[in-house]
This record gives sequence, C-alpha cells and structure tokens, in this order.
Amino acid sequence: MKDFLFSTEEFAAAALKEKSADSEIFAGETVRQFEGEWGTLLVTEDCYTQFQPYEDGKHLFIVLGGPLYTGPGTEDFLSAVPRLMSDWQAIDFSQHFDGPFALLKVDKEEKRMDCVTDLLSFIPVYRAEQEGHLLLSSHVDLLADAAGEREKRDAVSELDFILHGAVTYPYTAYENIRQVSPGTIHTIDKNTADISGRTWWLPEEILRYTSIEEAADDLRNTVETYVNRVTEKESSVAHFISGGEDSRTIAGLIPDHLHKDSFVFLDDLNLEGKIAKKSAAIYGSNFHFYARDPLHYLYILPGSSELVGSGSEYKHAHTYGFHEKAGLNKYPVVLGGLFSDALLKGARIRKIRGSGKFPFLPDIKDSFYTVNKEASADIFRDEVMKTLRQRREDHYHTIKGMRPESAKEWFQMWPASMNMNIPNLHVNRRLFCSYEPFMANGVVKISASVPQSWKMNRKLFHRAFKSYLKPAWWLWHSDGRFPYFSRYANIMPQLFVWMYMNLAVKTGRIKGHQGPFAHWDTIFSSEAFRQTKEEYLNYGGVLPQALKSNHPFSSIFESDQLEPQQKINLLQVLHHHKTDG
Repeated sequence: MKDFLFSTEEFAAAALKEKSADSEIFAGETVRQFEGEWGTLLVTEDCYTQFQPYEDGKHLFIVLGGPLYTGPGTEDFLSAVPRLMSDWQAIDFSQHFDGPFALLKVDKEEKRMDCVTDLLSFIPVYRAEQEGHLLLSSHVDLLADAAGEREKRDAVSELDFILHGAVTYPYTAYENIRQVSPGTIHTIDKNTADISGRTWWLPEEILRYTSIEEAADDLRNTVETYVNRVTEKESSVAHFISGGEDSRTIAGLIPDHLHKDSFVFLDDLNLEGKIAKKSAAIYGSNFHFYARDPLHYLYILPGSSELVGSGSEYKHAHTYGFHEKAGLNKYPVVLGGLFSDALLKGARIRKIRGSGKFPFLPDIKDSFYTVNKEASADIFRDEVMKTLRQRREDHYHTIKGMRPESAKEWFQMWPASMNMNIPNLHVNRRLFCSYEPFMANGVVKISASVPQSWKMNRKLFHRAFKSYLKPAWWLWHSDGRFPYFSRYANIMPQLFVWMYMNLAVKTGRIKGHQGPFAHWDTIFSSEAFRQTKEEYLNYGGVLPQALKSNHPFSSIFESDQLEPQQKINLLQVLHHHKTDG
C-alpha cells in the first residue's frame, strides 16, 4: 500500500473520506476501506502487488513499502500470512521483513491493532487524537485533514524545517501531531483508546566486529543477498545511473542475465551525464537520458510538496514528473542507491572546515561541532529559537543515551525523518516499485555496529564493493576521483582534476551547469521564481509570529540571515500554508 489512515472510531470511512477529500494523497487514488467495531482503515493501492491487504474473519493485515519477505525456506508472503497472523508474537521483524516498511495488523475480535515501524522509520507513521479517538497515518498532512489539525501549524517546527531541512523528532509541522518511534510495535486497544509500544530494535553503540575486513564481508554479502532476492523472479530491472560510485556498485550487483535499463535526469547531457553514459555501457545497461527544464525544481514544488508532506524537503523528489515519462512505473523493480553515504561513508559525521570546499582533502572529524551550531538566525524571536534549540538538545540527549560516541552522527539518522534526503524514498515508493539495497536491515545494523573511523574516507564501503567498481576502474567520478582506488590514493588525481575544472570554468572552457541536481542560481534569478515568491508571501500562516518585530515578513526572502537552500524550504512552507486555504 502507498498510504493508510486509521481511526479507532468505528464505521467512520465516509467521514474520514470527506475530511480528506482535498488531500493530494487520496486524489485520483483507488481507496480501499475496512470497517468494524474495531475501527476504520482506509488504504491506497500501489504497485507492490505481492502485498495486497489480507482479511479474514478474525484479522486484517496490510504492508507499506514493499519490503522483502524473508520467511522460512521458499515460503512466499501470501501463503505465509495466515501463519503470521496466528503466531504474531514469534515474528522477528528484523529478519522477516527486510527494508523500509510499516505494518498494520488488526485483531477484530480483541479490537486491537498493532502498527510496526521499521528499524529507522524509513516509512514514518504519525499519530493524533480527535474527540477521544486515536488516529494513525503514514502521511502527516492526510492525518492533519482527518484530525481537524490542518490549520494548527507549529511555528517552531516550521522554523526548524526552514533552518535544518527536517523537523526534530518526535515533533511535526502540526501542534498536536507526533511521529511514533522507529523499530517499535505500537499497540492500540480500542477498549481503552490507548497506545503502547514495545521496542524491537535500537541502534545501540555496540561494536560487533574485530576487523574492518569482517564487517566489509558481511556488508557485501548483505547487499548481494538483497539485490539477488529482489530480482530473482524478474527478467528486466531499472536502476538509476550517475557519475558516482553508488550507482556503479548497484549496476555491478544486478545479475548479468537480466535486462538492465539505467536512467538519469539532468538539465542537459553535461559532464555528470557523460560519465553516467560511459558507466552504463561498462556495466551492460541500456542508458536512458531525460532532459529536464532548468526550472524543473520550481515547477514541481506544488505536486512533490504534497507528496512528501509538510516537514520534508520536496527538492529531493528527483524522479517526480519522470515516473510516467520514463516509464519507471512499468518496471517491477527500480533500484536506487540512497543512504549509502549516510550509513556507510559517514556523511552525517561533521567534518572540519574545508572538507566540502576542497574534496581532495581526507575527511577529519570536527569534534567541536554541536547540533545547535547552525540553529541561529537573528531575525527570529529569541523565545522561539530557545524552544527550537531545546527540542534539538532533547533529541541529542536521547541519541547520546544509545550512542555515547557517535550521537552527533545518529542525531540525523534516528529516526530517518531527521535526514533531509529521506523524502527521495517517500516520493519514489509512491510512484513506482522502488527498492533501496543500502536500506536493507543488515546494512543498518552494520552501520550501527562499526566505529566511525571505518566509515570515513570510504574505508568500509571501498573494502566491501571494490570488486564491483573494478570494471570501471579507469572511469573517474564526477567529483574527480577514481572510485576503484582508496581515498588516499585519490588525493593527487583528484587535486589535479579539481584544479583543472576550476580553471576551465573560470576561463570559460567549461560552461553551464555540470552537476546532477538543480542549478539553483538559475532558478533564483528567474522571473518565475520572483513571481512565485511574491505570491507566496501572502500566505505567511504562523511564521510572522516567529519573526522579531523589526523584521517585516515581506522582506524575509531578502534577508542575508537565510541561506539559499533555507529560502527554498521557506518557499515550501508557504506553499503548504497556501493549500491550507
């Protein structure tokens, strides 16, 4: 299923549909409804046909996210469901359901529902209360509609999103809606309208490997097993290709007997695209390039914002608009490479200054970084900023209780909603059959079980997947290095490429945007952006009350207190205010 909406209120489908009539999540979708004395459940169908809702006289069971079912032997999911329902307490969710998921099981006789979240809540679930009834949903705006909370925006959360690209867990963009915890079985008892939780996994800082080689072997086997299982019954698959190493690894992991189609979406066939094309040829994949309008990321703001929901950055919806144009929705399997950087390469470990500007320098951890180091902007009221900082400190201390040495890294990974890139998954899984090998349960567990030093400078990733990078050993990465070789072996080659690229740009030998994503300078300087900005300023909602009195809301986009990407987040917040009416 794509999304669900559950209420402990019985026989309330008509009312819930009416309240959610304006929601883009339900618009144009096939909505199935289930009702009884236990409550009401609405679900939208998706492409993961192996996970159709199961219902019998006693149970109702739905699955979101298309995880791999890894039950005993060759047992498939459909034949396993009756046994799972009768032996629910014996399920090991980290073994039986692999990858992003959310599960809902209703016991009709006991009037009890269990909602199970995955290890990191890659698929988040939200809760709210309305007139004595408890509501859950996989989409925060859908839940806000159903619970009558749409106009009750939280100014602190919206400021949090503008500044950081995510809303600090467990808060949401709405005052009275919260995200439920990851790796947990949440039980709702209709008789008491209460919810309780039993945690089945936490990313505790327990180092389980004695050598990096051992961890790399486990990592490689985990990802290989995931890719093999997800493709074993298929004759053709799609995957994303780029100028980087993650897409090469995925291309190499796909079994050779399968027909492979690779896709890239760019403003034009620039340097990134040319490297991607060569990579596809090396790995025997049919290359498909789709050009996008230079203002594409402005034009998709309304649709993709509605799809990912309030509090999630829409700009990571890279496939939005191409799922039909490129035919991605016709493939049984579309493989991506999301979260490899975050889980395996220490992307969420803050580095000393210069690491980003000078990519040829080795990664060195910034031990003085704090989670509130960037939570500052003088245009906002002190009391609002104080509340925001306290929320982030509270979450940091929660993480520190689990991971004393790496709390700052996992601050942005537990739950996954704290990672600004996760909306990419939220969009893809709703548009086509998306599978992410680097989100397999085993990968998450390995990431939680190795020291940070193994992740930094690609040490663990390189040892695990070097053999899959070998076919393209001579093909450089779009950042100037050669992925087949180690981080330190790449220092001088990457330095020379970096110097050449900078000189070529300054002298005009290289023109235009060479990267994979939006060229925001082009968007910011466009008349379309100016008009959108001026229109959206009429929909400030609760934000003006967060500004200091000497800073008029009409000038917020001109403020040098906000970075360009924070202004994009601001624009998205204003879009949601506009849709609120």
